[in-house]
Amino acid sequence: MARQILMTKKHVNKQIFMITDGKPSMIIRSNGQIYRNPAGLDPMIVNRTLDEAVICRKKRIAITTFMVTDDSYLQTFVQKLTELNKGRAYFSSVDNLGSYILWDFVTNRRKKYN
Repeated sequence: MARQILMTKKHVNKQIFMITDGKPSMIIRSNGQIYRNPAGLDPMIVNRTLDEAVICRKKRIAITTFMVTDDSYLQTFVQKLTELNKGRAYFSSVDNLGSYILWDFVTNRRKKYN
């Protein structure tokens, strides 16, 4: 939805800031219907979300993700999304928001801040 909104704008610099727990749980199907699955990682939703990351990269829309959880399987998903988009991801656990890890796939570096 964010990509569709940004595509109507004539600005050169387009960016999506996403704050998430790392679990994609909804997509809008091509017929306009909403498909939701709040339990587990649904392969249809995951694949569609990763496809969207690639589309955004091709349209030069960077995705910066702020992830607040320490579930490793959800972090793996966000890392994959970030790699595909060549964006940035900031990871933080719920109990330690002051410490996070920055994944910067633009310059291919990893930093940990405390």
